[in-house]
Amino acid sequence: MARLPLFSLVLAITLLAACSQPEAQLAKLNVQAVSPADGATDVAVNTVVSVEFDGKVNGESAIGALVVMADGAAVSGTLSFDGDTVVFTPAADLAYDTTYTAMLDGVVKGISTAALGEIVTWSFTTAAGPIKPADDEDDGEYPEDDGTGGELIDEDGDFLPDDIDPDPTNPDTDGLQDGDDPFPTDPDADGDGIIDGEDEDLGLGVLVSVSPRPGQTVSKSSPISLVFDVDLDPSTIGPDAIRVYRLQDGNKVLKGLTRTPVAGTVSYDAATRTLTFTPDVPFKGAPPHYWVFISLDAKDMDGNTVAFDVHWRFRVK
Repeated sequence: MARLPLFSLVLAITLLAACSQPEAQLAKLNVQAVSPADGATDVAVNTVVSVEFDGKVNGESAIGALVVMADGAAVSGTLSFDGDTVVFTPAADLAYDTTYTAMLDGVVKGISTAALGEIVTWSFTTAAGPIKPADDEDDGEYPEDDGTGGELIDEDGDFLPDDIDPDPTNPDTDGLQDGDDPFPTDPDADGDGIIDGEDEDLGLGVLVSVSPRPGQTVSKSSPISLVFDVDLDPSTIGPDAIRVYRLQDGNKVLKGLTRTPVAGTVSYDAATRTLTFTPDVPFKGAPPHYWVFISLDAKDMDGNTVAFDVHWRFRVK
């Protein structure tokens, strides 16, 4: 009987052993959060639908993977992804008082991680319609719990609690809710024919541009910036000149607005006349809604006052 050389015998045994070992399985990608949340109600019709994962997403696997449907029909829109988040942006506002179902395909996988392996679905319902809060006693109080057993106060009915409203007695006068209107008493403050909410300088006169503008969607790493047309005295700019709040529950305001601002740093670049808020950590994409407050009471280099209080909402993707 032929004998194998010792080296060949050892090699054969090693190969057989290797072939018999099971392949190491990749860790599975997991969903961290969805927005709007499953079962959410009173969701704003201009919401986006997003999924946040526990790792970065493989872009090719995410193409067409998130679908939103109502009454068996798919909603038209665009899909984008940024790092660990996939976002579906409807082509138009959703319908009021409608239940939508979002479906995430299990083929989505991460970078060096296995696919979900199962379809994820959840549902949410949009708001009944554009309504103002009821106030039977006309005392400015809402039947909404502020988290401490008391009632939230919103005297001017702009959906913004008085304790953080820069102008708590000024109602909506131009058809835009004050929370989305950077100049609530004038739809075109600088007379340039552009509604303030769509204007680069928001009609404030002393600005060249702001970013993000009301309703704009930006990346999670985007800073908030205001470019002025005058030189500001840095020593007169307060550390809370720009504050940002996150809307935790979709696009709702009274129940969903966190009362602690997002942590970050306000800085001023004299060379570019730019006032910037940089968050300590990137904004979150799920839920993606934020509210920025500008409370400026500063001086220019000639000692003239540069002051305004404005606020508006934006989204991140």
